[in-house]
Amino acid sequence: MKKPLVTRNDIAEAIALHTACIPTREIPGAIANYFMITRRFYTRTDKAVINRLLIAEIRDYLIEQGRLRYATVAAEMRKEAHRMTSNNLNLELSNQVQRFFEVNFIRCFPT
Repeated sequence: MKKPLVTRNDIAEAIALHTACIPTREIPGAIANYFMITRRFYTRTDKAVINRLLIAEIRDYLIEQGRLRYATVAAEMRKEAHRMTSNNLNLELSNQVQRFFEVNFIRCFPT
């Protein structure tokens, strides 16, 4: 079994110390950023993945504590997934990749 990035006690302590005036919906992002800085996760190459794991872990903790509704979290996750897929559809190809496709397409389907 893998060791978690942060423990539940660390999450509870960070929420108690650093979220006095923050709306509940913004707590996961704020605490994830706090851990990214204090634990120096931002120096890793997979920092985006770690940030998402931290946010998910903090959301789970807040749902268990009754401070955040599951329906709200599910709606936010759907919006995020939709935003990510719509961004990935508008990729621009580099010149080398475009040439590769043009050459191979012409070879496979001569006009």
